[in-house]
Amino acid sequence: MKKSILWMLTAILCCGLTMAFTACGSDDDNAAPPTTYTYSATNSSITVTGSDVTLGFTLLKDYNEAIIAAIGTENKVENDQAVIAACDKVYADHCERYAGKISGKITITKEVVKSGQLTSSDLKVYTYTK
Repeated sequence: MKKSILWMLTAILCCGLTMAFTACGSDDDNAAPPTTYTYSATNSSITVTGSDVTLGFTLLKDYNEAIIAAIGTENKVENDQAVIAACDKVYADHCERYAGKISGKITITKEVVKSGQLTSSDLKVYTYTK
């Protein structure tokens, strides 16, 4: 009899402690997820004069690397001005290096995820002319 009472008390104690620790969970459980910002370059019909067919990919790579160098990859705050400044430098460099070789557009896109909802917009468009 003593053993069964002891086992019941142990079981009740274990259940009580489990419930207490579960109830004392983090307040973060109900917190809204953080807003994230993502910036990237997309190719809008770039055409290349000459034999370097990979130049269009190089242009995109240059923009995306400049964005990462300027603001990193984990973005919890808007960085529009830093992204535009970095991309303006890339555009100026491209216009000088590839003058007369490329035409078309590169679009810098901004994606915002807030409360699980994704919105996307064009931050800036860079136009290349031959």
